[in-house]
Amino acid sequence: MKDKPEAVLVGLSGGVDSAVAALLLQEEGYRVIGITLSMWNMAGDGNRQSKDIYLHVRRLADALKIDWKLIDQHDNFKQKVVDYYLDGLKTGLTPNPCIVCNKMVKWGAMLDAVDQYGAGYLATGHYARRHITNTIQLLKAKDKRKDQSYFLSILGQKELSKTLFPLGNYTKEMVRKIGRMHHLPVIDRPESQDLCFLGGMKQVDFLNKFAPELLREGEIMHVNGKTLGMHQGLANFTIGQRKGIKVPYPEALYVIEKNVQKNRLIIGEEKYLGRSALFARDINWISGSPPASDFRGNMKIRYQSKEIEGLIHLTSDGRLEVQLDHAVRGITPGQALVMYQEDACLGMGYIE
Repeated sequence: MKDKPEAVLVGLSGGVDSAVAALLLQEEGYRVIGITLSMWNMAGDGNRQSKDIYLHVRRLADALKIDWKLIDQHDNFKQKVVDYYLDGLKTGLTPNPCIVCNKMVKWGAMLDAVDQYGAGYLATGHYARRHITNTIQLLKAKDKRKDQSYFLSILGQKELSKTLFPLGNYTKEMVRKIGRMHHLPVIDRPESQDLCFLGGMKQVDFLNKFAPELLREGEIMHVNGKTLGMHQGLANFTIGQRKGIKVPYPEALYVIEKNVQKNRLIIGEEKYLGRSALFARDINWISGSPPASDFRGNMKIRYQSKEIEGLIHLTSDGRLEVQLDHAVRGITPGQALVMYQEDACLGMGYIE
């Protein structure tokens, strides 16, 4: 106990994961301070998250008998996450705002709060682990089905040196069991699957309100050059998508490309989807420095995708040139390419 800091600041979202993370730290003897970030959301008052969410987190903090702080990040979130998302859509990308949010909003604000409240560490309910050698490694969680290292791959040594992941060695089933045993008022809350800032809105309605220019009608063209129909906005589509392509055709069609300059949606049969090579930019190496030479690793092109083995080469301009062992579908500009060697997450870059 004497080597433990006086306090740990825990990011409370109102769900079972962060609640059990706080509980586990309490059981280890830490003094826990809960923190929740107020971020831009279409729910409730139309600009911020619903007040009932904060009331729920307050009740949770009371049940855990911990201090709780609410920190306003509305403007920061709007600028660095929502605007980033919309700007990416305008250039034909499929952005991953959750990864950007972790670095630019959540960890920035929470680490400032760590200093402000005199805590030793920040802790979250993410399913991941860290391991300290000559650097601090980010490792996959024990529960590979819930592993969230993909979303944390944008962090570096500064963030990881101050971050604890209490759930890293637990499965989701174990976490729910702990929540039930302690009668936490979060155990049956559903997990969010959508972008948080949509606030339950459909994306098309969100875009119609905040970026209607992205819903401009344009041609749907087959890769062979034949026009098959009209789309209602390129931002409604992503590479590899099948659903929503409402044109008559004897075979299933998928999004192959988005031509922003001509506002054309290029579609084709499944055989046109596969790629085995890609480039990635804006690389983040978790260790703080890139490998000295080319290396083989496993990669994920999206959170839910299977890992793919391949050769990774660092180009002279700091990008990644990746040669995958086999062609895969759904390689999408704007999404994060996350690199692994066994359980260690090496870092990420944005697919071009």
